[in-house]
Amino acid sequence: MPPEMGQPSAVALFGRPFMVRLGNDVVALIRLRTGRGMGADGQPFKGYSTTPIYIVKNGPTGQRLSPKGGRLSRTGRSVYYEGGYRQFKEQSRRGVG
Repeated sequence: MPPEMGQPSAVALFGRPFMVRLGNDVVALIRLRTGRGMGADGQPFKGYSTTPIYIVKNGPTGQRLSPKGGRLSRTGRSVYYEGGYRQFKEQSRRGVG
């Protein structure tokens, strides 16, 4: 909710350096929580899908986390994962687990 007319903003009250630090602390807390697999409601995230999937190499997902493992499609533009997104994540993860 924006401040009423004549009300000072949070930046005016606390100063820019404090607000920047507060924002960075909140982002760090969110990263820690999501890294542990917990949502904002305190419940664990649902597991990755095991429905078979094609990941396009030059698509957003393929560019962000290059597909490893799986089976190359006939066109060579995508990779098929019989175990779904879960298999893709497990085989394509960068130095994790």
